[in-house]
Amino acid sequence: MNRRRTVTPPGKPRPAVFLSVAAAALFLAIASVLDLTAGPPSHSVDVAWQAPAAVADDAPAVAEPEQDDAGGSMAPPSPQAAAQPAAGTVELGRDAQGAHTSTLRRDEAALPGEPSADALPAPDDAAPDVETVARYPAMEVPDRVDPGVPFPLLVWLSEASVNSDVVVQPGPEVELSEDGAIRVSLPVVEGEDTWDLQVVLTAHGFDIISPATWSADIVLPRSGDSTPALFTLIAREGAHGDGEARITATLWHAGSYLASLTRSITINGPNDDKPARHVAASAERRPVAAAGRPEPDLVVRIDYDDAEAMGPGQIIIASPHLAHRVLVGEIDTPPSAVAWMQSQISEIVSARRGRDRGIERTGVDESRDPSSEMTSLLLEGFGREVYLRYAPELFREVLWNLLDDPDVDVNTIQIYSNHPAIPWELMRPIREDGSGDIGYLGSRFMVARWHVGDGRNLLDRPKAELELEQVVAIAPDYPGADALPHQTVELSTISQVPGFRRVPARLDAVHALMRTPPSGIIHFAGHGVVEGEAAGRRFSIQLEDERLHVLAWRAMATGSPQLGAFYFFNACDIGQAEQIGNAVDGWGPAVLDAGAGGFIGGLWPVFDDAAADFAARFYTELSRDLSGEGAQVADVLRRVRQAFLETGDPTYLSYVYYGDVNLRLTSP
Repeated sequence: MNRRRTVTPPGKPRPAVFLSVAAAALFLAIASVLDLTAGPPSHSVDVAWQAPAAVADDAPAVAEPEQDDAGGSMAPPSPQAAAQPAAGTVELGRDAQGAHTSTLRRDEAALPGEPSADALPAPDDAAPDVETVARYPAMEVPDRVDPGVPFPLLVWLSEASVNSDVVVQPGPEVELSEDGAIRVSLPVVEGEDTWDLQVVLTAHGFDIISPATWSADIVLPRSGDSTPALFTLIAREGAHGDGEARITATLWHAGSYLASLTRSITINGPNDDKPARHVAASAERRPVAAAGRPEPDLVVRIDYDDAEAMGPGQIIIASPHLAHRVLVGEIDTPPSAVAWMQSQISEIVSARRGRDRGIERTGVDESRDPSSEMTSLLLEGFGREVYLRYAPELFREVLWNLLDDPDVDVNTIQIYSNHPAIPWELMRPIREDGSGDIGYLGSRFMVARWHVGDGRNLLDRPKAELELEQVVAIAPDYPGADALPHQTVELSTISQVPGFRRVPARLDAVHALMRTPPSGIIHFAGHGVVEGEAAGRRFSIQLEDERLHVLAWRAMATGSPQLGAFYFFNACDIGQAEQIGNAVDGWGPAVLDAGAGGFIGGLWPVFDDAAADFAARFYTELSRDLSGEGAQVADVLRRVRQAFLETGDPTYLSYVYYGDVNLRLTSP
């Protein structure tokens, strides 16, 4: 049994802090009178911060700027170069203890500042003792910066509360106090009094001057402040049209996500003297805690600089199977990807004739005979092309190296992204020589997504467990040609789940349900409506008396956090999303923004017979697992998706899942 030793939570400020933090803070205080904040940047070594001589012996050294062949300082990349995808490979092997080693390389040269492959201990099957420590995540950065002028940014964990304008969102195994401290349980290693943590920075519209990558290591002692991670950034000219920018740092330990902290800063414009505005204080964020949660085998986090158009961005890969548990790289997904994927999906859907659960939708050729063989070929080709075109290189190389290791069993993949267009579940990974087809990602592995957005109630990490007290069905009775004959089969199966009830599919009843959502599943079985084209699409579901648009649903859910609710929308195009005016518009992200614990929906028009059969299979498998130790949602979906192999119907592969890949539903 694990033993837990608890360090007293931080309270009043304490004078004993690491001198490295004090020295770095002094550097920030005097930055305004140095060359760091005056005149055009020279992009030389003059902007690099030197570690104070008095830094503790065990504090990690700050990476020096790269040197060219002549011994001089290399200029940092231009904004144009920084936006290009990273060239190079990830080399993975095994260290003496059997853990994977990993080296991120660009242009055949190892990146400076990367931790050594043996910086972290190999995974141990024995459960270690744990100790609970409490610290305040802190970020120091100037409130206002000039574009084109380098500025420093400091991240550390403090025993004393430092700044209230940092938004903190906790991860698994982490609790957030009302005053912004995080409490995290970390493994205790005999003879060690510190923990090595990683800090990964995400700053859209900025370039990094030092260190050479967007990640740095910090050391957290049992008492006192951690060592600092110091970054030097530069805001790109014209990258922040409204003058505001957000900078986020994520904290990791041994590949496990701990927390994120975000601050807003003002980018000065010509003759701009408006005061800086800050995000809400961290105490206003809802605390989220999860105990005993298993970590995914592979975590992928993608943050595009422009969440509306994709393009350049950052990718973070984390895995407990890697000795260097967190890898950071760059991506560049062309904006044309969305149009290409939509055209290919339209062709796949047109190869399958049937009663569509969408209305007022064209594009399905009712005169064509359904051909499971043609549909299978089209979908297989699409899956390979999506993988080859749009799967990030860092993801491909880590995945194959893990799959090739006989000692690693990859089962779960968790994907975070601020753009939902990439159909990860439909990818068919293959090697560069065309061999090694392992099938669809969504039927080979347990795959889950999570939306990265700005919703006030959006959880930074989805729920890991949900008690299934109720299954509430919203199933409109449509008249005439709009009737869905297979809906009765769907409801008959769902009604066998304990806690089932059906609510009227009218606006007033749905509104009342949103005010007091159940702990369990809200299941919609009906028509979905997609109006407009491309970026102007509007999403709604057809009730018996009204069309419920996404914007109206957001209004109904406002002020009623959906913490206990899991949504299954079995209708046309419900899982899809479009970007409109920097706000994600679509049902999946909308319910997550309201604070829901999970969501299942289709990526394209689903057909009545197959949609009903998919739901029936899902709830049958769910009920069977609930009779045991509980149902892991991603595993149930993986098994049901495999019905595609029996039917050749693409409907079974169209469903995507937003939630925790290890989410387990349990009986009350």
